[in-house]
Amino acid sequence: MTEEKKKLYFYTGLGYIGVFLVAFIGLRFILASDFIGQFLALLTILALVSYIRYAESELPFTRKEKRVFTGIYYILLLIIVVIGAFLIYIKINM
Repeated sequence: MTEEKKKLYFYTGLGYIGVFLVAFIGLRFILASDFIGQFLALLTILALVSYIRYAESELPFTRKEKRVFTGIYYILLLIIVVIGAFLIYIKINM
């Protein structure tokens, strides 16, 4: 693997980790029932996802590489949604 390819994978992974963390922070705002925090988290997530989609279209990835990164992203996002739903369920039933 070339040095340029390693750099490309590093920054793409870093971008997805950033979105993952923003989703985690958004979950915190949802659990805290803070309307302003919820709204800002939603705007942030939408903006970051739009940016990542744009950046992906400009990067020289093959279709297979794009699918791998997107698959990992969706799996992590699904984990956050499941954990969030579980925490909200617990909070409602207490």
